[in-house]
Amino acid sequence: MILDFGTVDPAKYPLPQTRLTLESLWDYVHLRPRTNTISAIACIRNALAYATHTFSQKHGFLYVHTPIITTSDCEGAGEMFQVTTLICNAEKLEELIKNPPPSEADVG
Repeated sequence: MILDFGTVDPAKYPLPQTRLTLESLWDYVHLRPRTNTISAIACIRNALAYATHTFSQKHGFLYVHTPIITTSDCEGAGEMFQVTTLICNAEKLEELIKNPPPSEADVG
């Protein structure tokens, strides 16, 4: 089914009759995937990602999304959290169970 909505006003339509340059696509982001260059790059990236994931799955690797931790410290935000591991916390817990700290009754 084809719907005819009428003609397009050439003054408002952003596409010229000539080919768009990659620089001009900065202004019209939604048109980037329609160009041959960007479409070809997307196809290559898709094929590479598919091949990488297929290889990894066949060889027993897991695909895990890890949190991104950067070294940038903007406005002191780096002081708000500390990166630890479960292994480190488990070792501390085991140490506390084996050698509990002295209680007030033991000290006094």
